[in-house]
Amino acid sequence: KLQFLYLIAPLTLHPTSTMGLFTGLIGKYPAEFLCKATLLLCGWKSFKAIESAGSADDTQWLTFWTVISAMQFGEFWLDLFRNMLPYYNEGKFVALVWLGFFRGANTCYKMIRPYMKQYEGDVDKVLEEAKAKAEGAAKGKF
Repeated sequence: KLQFLYLIAPLTLHPTSTMGLFTGLIGKYPAEFLCKATLLLCGWKSFKAIESAGSADDTQWLTFWTVISAMQFGEFWLDLFRNMLPYYNEGKFVALVWLGFFRGANTCYKMIRPYMKQYEGDVDKVLEEAKAKAEGAAKGKF
């Protein structure tokens, strides 16, 4: 029944293909817009959390942005293949909604936290060295 997919799949693997099989349900640009709009809404919710009296919502949104930064770094490497992944942008949209509004970031944070703690000292050391070099370069001390 799905043999026709083998005939059109080579056409859809090209990044500029308009065949639709690998462009997702609603299209690349509307799905990307939904992702950006979701991040904008999460930014607004973060602003509201910062301005609120309690700190529980601050922790939620800091956790969200920590997970998003790790996700964005991983996405950099995935960009090489994302045009070949069906429903990539729709999946990303669902992931962003889950992370931000269904406390999925807390679940993901529990998974990445051990690695972050393991390398915390090394990362801090590299960042301090980079800061010292940048300050030296800014002062003309190469």
